[in-house]
Amino acid sequence: VEELESGRRLLAHAPDAALVPASNQKLLIASAALAHWGPAHRFETPVLVSGEIVDGVVEGPLWIVGQGDPSLVSESLWKLAEEVRLRGVREIRGGIAVDASRFEGPYFHPDWQPVSSRAYYAPTSAWSANYSSFRIDVGPGARVGEPAQVRLAPALPYFRTLADAPTLRGGGKLGLEVDVLPDGTGESVRVTGSVSADREPETFWRAVGLPERYAAALLRAQLEAQGVSVGPQLRFEPVPADARELLRFAGEPIALQVRLLSKYSNNFVAE
Repeated sequence: VEELESGRRLLAHAPDAALVPASNQKLLIASAALAHWGPAHRFETPVLVSGEIVDGVVEGPLWIVGQGDPSLVSESLWKLAEEVRLRGVREIRGGIAVDASRFEGPYFHPDWQPVSSRAYYAPTSAWSANYSSFRIDVGPGARVGEPAQVRLAPALPYFRTLADAPTLRGGGKLGLEVDVLPDGTGESVRVTGSVSADREPETFWRAVGLPERYAAALLRAQLEAQGVSVGPQLRFEPVPADARELLRFAGEPIALQVRLLSKYSNNFVAE
């Protein structure tokens, strides 16, 4: 601890020991973000289409160009979908296409290995949502002997659930497994162990393994909630040169993101 003006050292405790900065690094990240962008800056996500919109129909895909905005959550993607609808789009026949090439590195820092499905191990991507995490609520079945009730938020076809945990009068330990499906189209959520019949539902938070697909599945659900029909196609590749911009969706300001980063020590936002 040193006085800035004079440089006089006020306190030192094992100053030469090499330690992992861990979440203290977030202080530097937050300060750098505020200094570089300023508190009012908002990251923008371009949304593009190929060709003209005829009678509300987009023949090709809706292109999402990820720019690394960490503030995109279910509510903001609902707003993004609303902005698409307000521009006269009622059908997207070509599905959704994602350009996530803005980030070229791995999902995780190499020093994080081995990672788990815990929410604080959420993978980063140029296009992601909900901090690359989701909620699992596990409660007892209606009667003893029935499987545990498993509910996910957000509720998306992207997830497949399996409750391999019976309801007992005296339940045991719960286990949660989250794995990418063999075909890479989504993820399975498996609950093992057992649940007590008189147990209140318990909430768990877990990270996804396919952040771009998860965010695309969430956007599809929000578009359909707005009454916009979306084709089944989903692809990940660079946006073509002839695509034209439909809108640029602004996320939350840096000031709010820094608060979320610091108050909750959010690894995803920091990365």
